[in-house]
Amino acid sequence: MEQSNSRRHDSMMGRKRDRSVSPADAVPDAARTEKRARPSIPTLECFLNPARFPTIRSAIVKHLNVKDLLRLCATTKHIQGHIRSHEWSIDRHLRHFFDSPRDFRSMQAATGTLIFGDFATRFMGFETFELHTMTLVVREGVTASKLRKHLEHQQGYSLHSENDDLQHPRSTQTFTSERRGTSMTVHVELVENPVNADIMDLFTTSVATSFISSNKAYHLFPRTSFKLRETLPFELHSKSDRKYHQLWASRGWRARRREWHDPPSLDQSITGQECATGPIPGKEDLWVSRHRRVGDHISWTLPLGLGQIAQSNLAEELLESTSFSFATPYRSPPDGFDDDWEVHRILMDANMSYSLLESPVLRHCYCVSDLGGGFGVDGLLTEIEKLLNRSVAEQVSLLEQDGRESLFGRDPPDSVYRVRPPPGLPEWWIYEDDAVLRYISVWERKCAASSGGR
Repeated sequence: MEQSNSRRHDSMMGRKRDRSVSPADAVPDAARTEKRARPSIPTLECFLNPARFPTIRSAIVKHLNVKDLLRLCATTKHIQGHIRSHEWSIDRHLRHFFDSPRDFRSMQAATGTLIFGDFATRFMGFETFELHTMTLVVREGVTASKLRKHLEHQQGYSLHSENDDLQHPRSTQTFTSERRGTSMTVHVELVENPVNADIMDLFTTSVATSFISSNKAYHLFPRTSFKLRETLPFELHSKSDRKYHQLWASRGWRARRREWHDPPSLDQSITGQECATGPIPGKEDLWVSRHRRVGDHISWTLPLGLGQIAQSNLAEELLESTSFSFATPYRSPPDGFDDDWEVHRILMDANMSYSLLESPVLRHCYCVSDLGGGFGVDGLLTEIEKLLNRSVAEQVSLLEQDGRESLFGRDPPDSVYRVRPPPGLPEWWIYEDDAVLRYISVWERKCAASSGGR
């Protein structure tokens, strides 16, 4: 046995010795090293690096959609960085409209302006066709004047037209500019309340629930819009809304009929987390049937690079406090066409329900989900209204009669949770914004606990 092993060992060593003197291995080490040196095969990270292989990268990316990009972002941090710095670079997209995107975003932060409509949806949905129109939303008054001055004096736009929308209590300003031989248009929607409170009133369909602040982009229905490519129509206010639905239908989004039998399944069917970037820290357990909040774990929230942009924490906090709910349908749709066409159209609408909170004891205006009365699972507004009424009554009672009547009139209103703060309030006046936000948080957690979380 030992001899056999020895012969096998010698045979192997002989083969090794035979290979060691082969002509290929007789080449000097330096030459052998030079011959073996080959360029490494480019990885996917290299292909997606805009600075390495721009031509190959362009050929790859043009065949991808938003779902593909999100899957790529989930692979490595480098690939995620390449995609976010190029495909979802807000400055790169804004450069088609503005000479200085950073200055424009600084103006956004200072005035609370939101980018709304087609530009926002196509930016998030990675739609490759070019845009020559952008819609901005800003509160009328001082902030709107600042935005207009910025567009005219710093970005080279001129006011083309201004008109009032008879169907909505707001007006629209249209600015135009010639940029690189192309006419660019910026529409400015002027809203009566702060943008965070009025944003819900502007939505006509779920696919268009995208908006961009100075440092974040939001979409409220990512699964329906970008995975299923369906749209849930909201209540129509005018003929222009109907044309807007037709426009999205022509782009390939199928109108979806809302669910009827099990209200909780409504949220599950038209929302979801497949296209979301992950739960919002501290809010991942806040799943309440039919209740949604801007920036919740079902929304798609895309952080944008700030760079030299001054971040407005207050504006983001107010925006992400905005909530809404879906109204439960009162009856099932007809089986056939016994009713008129308008009935069928109405039954397709998803009715968003919310209330605006504005009070003499609130510094800001809030948009809050309206799910009924009481502080149980079904309600929030009743308790907030009690809080605001009590706070106003306590403080007004400290005023002299003349001061009381000059600020609020002779008789107190039935409710003050929809009354704007009058000018001239005393310096010692106490505001209840923190308490309202705390009420909202407590209510959400109670509802989430009672429904078993998500």
